[in-house]
Amino acid sequence: EKYSPYFNFPEWTQKGNLNQNSFNVNSKSINLTIKDINKATSEDLIAVKGIGPAFAERIITERQKIGGFVHLDQLNFIWGLPPEAVSSLKKQFRIISKPTINKININTASKEEISKIPYITNQVARDLLIYRSKSDNSLKIEDLKKIKGFPLDKLNIIALYLDY
Repeated sequence: EKYSPYFNFPEWTQKGNLNQNSFNVNSKSINLTIKDINKATSEDLIAVKGIGPAFAERIITERQKIGGFVHLDQLNFIWGLPPEAVSSLKKQFRIISKPTINKININTASKEEISKIPYITNQVARDLLIYRSKSDNSLKIEDLKKIKGFPLDKLNIIALYLDY
């Protein structure tokens, strides 16, 4: 009771219904809008703390290369992008417009088809075909872990592009 007169909380904390997407700063309302990472412009990305023109260009280039992000964790694989910047991006962006994925059957696909899958190199595609030729059964997701050089850190993302 002795110190309670010195506590001064902002007015918005006294109200019962808080809008998590807006708040007041110096009596100006700021709305946080969630944007689509697959439609973000360079300016949208640069507005995020930790993202400058070079990182914005890398994000857009990666998005174009893979045909659009299917999961926000793909931001983790962009070279040099700091974890703090990825965290900020995940707070302000979502995948609203999902790219069209032409799933590839891992048991019938050619080396060229497999190497078109994001994060699969020609060498990994070759090793996958060798492994597949030695296997008596159809390949499953667990079998990909046994392939030499397979990018295990990207397995969950790669699985989105595969059919079995």
